[in-house]
Amino acid sequence: MLDHKTIIETLLYTSDKPLSIKVISDVFDKALTVSKIKEIIKEINDDFIDNKKGIYIKKISNTYQIRTHHKFDKYIKKARLSKSKIILSNASYEVLSIICFKQPVTKLEIENIRGVDCSGIIKNLLNKKIIKICGRDSANNKSLIYKTTNLFLDLFGLKNLKDLPTYKELKNIIKENETE
Repeated sequence: MLDHKTIIETLLYTSDKPLSIKVISDVFDKALTVSKIKEIIKEINDDFIDNKKGIYIKKISNTYQIRTHHKFDKYIKKARLSKSKIILSNASYEVLSIICFKQPVTKLEIENIRGVDCSGIIKNLLNKKIIKICGRDSANNKSLIYKTTNLFLDLFGLKNLKDLPTYKELKNIIKENETE
């Protein structure tokens, strides 16, 4: 059985916004008093301080959130820069899905599937290092051939391309979503 302290600490770690006492209390079906929750939060914060952690619990109005100490800001910024969030448009996802399932693939093949010019999208995916040029088409030796990169695998949580769903699995997923 998990103890209340571990549960509250986990809630604070995983929340992307400050948590109120009410939210925490609701998790325990109001079995913990406000004073008990505040006491547990103080214990957790004391543990962070005693163990010289780079984090602490900050009270913001009537809410609580785990924060990092300012002395670690420069390290956090460096880490975020190296793993910055990549935002893609729906069209970029379409082109990327064609590349990942049909690779290696030429721009012409991608455009034949989508029915529109994909030059800008391919350039954007190349700039973000999600795809790469892996050669030229042997048929006409002019068309560049594209495939996904290791960054693609990282972004989508894949170990390798074999982890991608098969055509049959995709059909079943789409079928299930349509019935819901």
